[in-house]
Amino acid sequence: MKSTCAFSRRVLLWDFDGTLVDTLPLVFFALKQSFLYRDERWLSDREISCMFGPPEDELIKRNFLSSSQKEKAIEMYHDLYERYHDSFAIYHRRMSVLLRCLAEEGYVHAIVTGKGRRSLAISLRKLGITGYFSTAVTGNDVENPKPHPESLRFALQKIGASPDEAIMIGDSEVDYLAAKALGIPCLVVGWYRTPTFNGEYTFVADLETIYARLTHNCGFPQVQFPRWFPVQGLGQNRSPFLARFPD
Repeated sequence: MKSTCAFSRRVLLWDFDGTLVDTLPLVFFALKQSFLYRDERWLSDREISCMFGPPEDELIKRNFLSSSQKEKAIEMYHDLYERYHDSFAIYHRRMSVLLRCLAEEGYVHAIVTGKGRRSLAISLRKLGITGYFSTAVTGNDVENPKPHPESLRFALQKIGASPDEAIMIGDSEVDYLAAKALGIPCLVVGWYRTPTFNGEYTFVADLETIYARLTHNCGFPQVQFPRWFPVQGLGQNRSPFLARFPD
């Protein structure tokens, strides 16, 4: 297929959490339950946030007090992560349309994430978007997580591309700093949460804008979904948690 990319940079390096999908509510839930039932500790969101950096399995190994329960806790975490994925993960319903349209324009998609390999595979399968990505580099595949550029460099090596051919798409300062270290421009998205850090990046508020920037085309398909609706799998006797799906 001949590339019709609007730019010479044909490789899109996507962060996962907060960019393609927001699984943080799910991660917090599964980790809290795992620590409570396997380590007899109830942790706050702040306490769990301070543990972030390594992938989830390594996070549990490093922070569990009960060494005999670590492997069981890792299995419990992934079981909860998969079982409650549809209830807690927040996913932009037009994301798959964006990925498909950009691929048709000649872009190559890759994932660079600090998330663990196992939980990433669950999310990609649940969301039905595995086939859009040429490769994925997870927290289990590198020694140094973002903001170190190792994961970005590794993804480009697997694709056979150089930093001059890539654009980073993320939502956080570590995404921006990792891209900056390789001289890669960064698009920082705000459809799940608004970034609050400073830097020389381009802010993108919605899917229409990122599509137009990357293709010089304002004809992104309009698929209308309600702005708010109950998360799949929550019945009348369950928590009335509502997910926000940005327009």
